Amino acid sequence: MSVPVPEEASKADELHERRLARERAARKEAERLLEGKSLELFEALQASERSQRRLELALWASGESIWEWEAETDLVRSARYVALDAPPQETSALLIDVLDAIHPADVESVVLAWRLHLAGSSAEYDMQYRLRDGQSWRRSRGRVIERDASGIARRMVGTTKDITRQREQDESLRVLGHAFANSRDALVLCDGSWRLLESNAAFHALSGFTHDSARRVAIAHAIPALVEAFVREGSAATHLWVPDCRLQLPGASIPVDVSATMLPGTGQRSAQWIVSIKDLREAKRLEIELATASRIDALTGLINRAAATDALTVRIAEAGERPVPTLWLNLDEFKVVNDGLGAREADGVLAHCAERALGMMPAGWLLARWGGDELLAIGPPGQDAQHGVSVGRALLAALAEPLAVAGTSLSLTASAGLAVYPEDGESAEVLVLNAGTALRYAKRRGRARLEAYEPSLDEHGLQRLTMVSLLRRACDRDDFRFVAQPRVDAERRIVGYEVLVRWHSPELGWVSPVQFIPLAEENGLIDRIGRAAIRAAVTLAAQLHRSGRQALVSVNLAAKQLQDPMLSEILRSELAAGGARPEDIELEVTESGLVQDIESAHRLLTQLRSEGFTLALDDFGTGYSSLSYLQTLPFHKVKLDRSFVKDVTDDARAARLIAGVVDLCSALDMQVVAEGVETEGQFARLVALGAPEFQGFLFHRPLDFDAIARLP
Repeated sequence: MSVPVPEEASKADELHERRLARERAARKEAERLLEGKSLELFEALQASERSQRRLELALWASGESIWEWEAETDLVRSARYVALDAPPQETSALLIDVLDAIHPADVESVVLAWRLHLAGSSAEYDMQYRLRDGQSWRRSRGRVIERDASGIARRMVGTTKDITRQREQDESLRVLGHAFANSRDALVLCDGSWRLLESNAAFHALSGFTHDSARRVAIAHAIPALVEAFVREGSAATHLWVPDCRLQLPGASIPVDVSATMLPGTGQRSAQWIVSIKDLREAKRLEIELATASRIDALTGLINRAAATDALTVRIAEAGERPVPTLWLNLDEFKVVNDGLGAREADGVLAHCAERALGMMPAGWLLARWGGDELLAIGPPGQDAQHGVSVGRALLAALAEPLAVAGTSLSLTASAGLAVYPEDGESAEVLVLNAGTALRYAKRRGRARLEAYEPSLDEHGLQRLTMVSLLRRACDRDDFRFVAQPRVDAERRIVGYEVLVRWHSPELGWVSPVQFIPLAEENGLIDRIGRAAIRAAVTLAAQLHRSGRQALVSVNLAAKQLQDPMLSEILRSELAAGGARPEDIELEVTESGLVQDIESAHRLLTQLRSEGFTLALDDFGTGYSSLSYLQTLPFHKVKLDRSFVKDVTDDARAARLIAGVVDLCSALDMQVVAEGVETEGQFARLVALGAPEFQGFLFHRPLDFDAIARLP
């Protein structure tokens, strides 16, 4: 055995040390590399987690869910993040079940798009569809990420999002856009600085600008009143309304109404204003026309009541202490013309009368249609009452000249009242009121005349007002008395009674029917008095029936009662309450009650006759169309007016006329009653002429019901 020398041992140690050093260095390098790779892996894991987190956040924020489809199982797995710190909600279903949740109308298109993408015919699957409820919408997008060697899709991933609200907003925007574009009012959209952004066709038509040129319009210059209103209201304003301002355009200034509503800003878009501009040119034109038309009477072409009042006020103001005459004219009995000829012909008559009156008006006088068949003539300042009387008489004479109407000659008359400023009134209202008072006085004095106002006429008007008030109170209290005037035959035997109303007022004493009956008709009280008269007639008829006497009881029906659709029911009710029959009652109707509506009157009278009532035409001969009533209306009797009877003994023509009426009525199976027989001579002559019944003071004065009961 050899023993190493010291030099050789030293070299071996040195080699060993170097080998160990290399091994240590290699380990350190490996450790460094491993540490580096570990760090890279850690950082990669961190980045992956951050990416996963960002993906989760993005999916949560967008409301989308992710899904994956595998061909091998035909399963669709989906995950949806509903909360930031919660795991996703995961579901899985077969593709056929997923399709079953889609609205039937959309399934076919969804399946077609799916198959086209699987076949590689489209780069992406992207569809919008409804769910089965028909209200909810979804958008589904996806791509194939794995295919086999034959190119068949094995795996597909994508996202699904609820787009129901987005679809609703899109539809709302579409509707709003359509409304904006097609609105009849001009609309513009402005930004917060009132720069024009959009405009519709109506604005282009109004302004003359095209769509492009309208973008250069400055609202501050075109509608300065709008911007001024915005400045006044301040930045908090959300709605502005500027009526009757101007749209300033090159060469034109258009009257408009403007309203502006702020659309709040959203996201990157700042607040905007939608401005509505309504063209007022046509409205202004119509306003002017209406203002003019409102002061002109369409039928006559004269100024109307409002314009006449204004004109009279101006003339009074200009007159100072000088007089201003005012005439109020009214055609006499024009209602008969209107009822007899019809509204159209009557309007023609009225227009012709107005033309005739206007043609003879002196210089400086104004003529107005005050209303209906009334005219108002206003003199110039400085003409006194004498001038007014002269003009008024000339007007009445002109209106009295015959008119050719419907192939015949028609004669009219008019009445007039005169009042003169300042002695008869210091304002237009008072002056016209007093002229009207004078006109009514002229009517009461017989018509076809002119009367000047006097203060004493007001006293008469006050008396009428007092009488109307007392008459209304009497109606409320049923404070009337009834008497009956007997009717006799040629042998002077009583064959009937006519019920007459009497009124005794504690304040006025006995008031003649000639006074209070017209007042009752004018003031809507006649129907109440008429019903009381019907009740009295039924009472007397029942009394006569119980005593075994055969005599008709007649009662007058007023014109207003004939217009009451309940008249037949009222008569039946009173008969039932009083114990009388229709055969016991005679209903008298005057011509004035028929002319208002002859067709309705015919139906009513026919019905009343069929129910058993006796019908009589009262005051025959005073109206122009009485003969036609005899031919068409179902009367039993005709009552000759007393104006015929009074001359029967002295006037051969009156006697021949009565004889003719008696013969005519006999041919029509009607009886004749002669009213107002006051002398034996009248009675004998009427008997000789063939009249069968008579009524008048010659035989009996009106009797109360107790006195009738005591008659033999």
